[in-house]
Amino acid sequence: QNGSLSSGYTYSSSGTGAPAFVRLITANVHRGVGTDGATDHRRQVNILTHGTDIVCLQEQGTTDTGLNAEMTAAGFQQKVYRENDPSQGDGPSIWIRSSTVTFHEAWGIDLSQNAVGWNGSTNVDKAAVAVKVSVAGKQFYVVNTHLCWSACADAQFSQFSVTRVNQINTLLNWINTTLTGGLDVLIVGDMNFGPAYPKTAESAPTGITTQRGIFLVNYDDLWEVGVNTGKATALWPDRARDGALDMPLTVFDSGGNNTRTLDTRRIDYFFLKKTASNLALLNIDMPDLT
Repeated sequence: QNGSLSSGYTYSSSGTGAPAFVRLITANVHRGVGTDGATDHRRQVNILTHGTDIVCLQEQGTTDTGLNAEMTAAGFQQKVYRENDPSQGDGPSIWIRSSTVTFHEAWGIDLSQNAVGWNGSTNVDKAAVAVKVSVAGKQFYVVNTHLCWSACADAQFSQFSVTRVNQINTLLNWINTTLTGGLDVLIVGDMNFGPAYPKTAESAPTGITTQRGIFLVNYDDLWEVGVNTGKATALWPDRARDGALDMPLTVFDSGGNNTRTLDTRRIDYFFLKKTASNLALLNIDMPDLT
């Protein structure tokens, strides 16, 4: 005998199809001044917005209307900005391409207050900003910061900076208490540390020798991940004509991280929380933008 059962099978989809991609860039724009000394917001914006979805800037001028106008014209919206200190006149910001990224919420924090450098007079306060966004329905946090520079060392030419370590710990504590819900966290920015800047012996966690290491307890360094998995590129030519690429594609040498930007240290970072489930590295590039 034959028979049929109406609605006898249930079909369900295991996903929404192909994975979605989000492209982020982090850059210190030095209030519009390029490495050639010329101030040209349009030139910077053409680079920053080419194929990107989220743009994280450091040293954006507090009254930088030139940059704001160009970014807006390129289809981006500034969702958060925080001035480091009035004496510095700049700070970090996060911009999103509204056609590809959905904005949910924004935050900002001062990482220090009235911090003074080794000379006893230079203000070295820094700030951080964060947004909760979603791409293709997947929510995550993006944090952008700019930690204090060599002026905040414990003494002139010192390799130690208690102020910077305190700023890092303030940032991480703030992230843990504010950016809740178990979402992925991506921290980007100009960290101003490198192999020459170890953390102080008293700083937690112990047993890690560099300030970068404080992040690595709970975060992966995406440049390191990219190098180790063949997903990193830095196709700089031998402009110095010394027989070596200007941008060595490396993670560590005897002195520490030596893949570098304009500085001889690598100071720009992407840190992805190790528990991330929505975000995974596709590729990472350090282009020649000079």
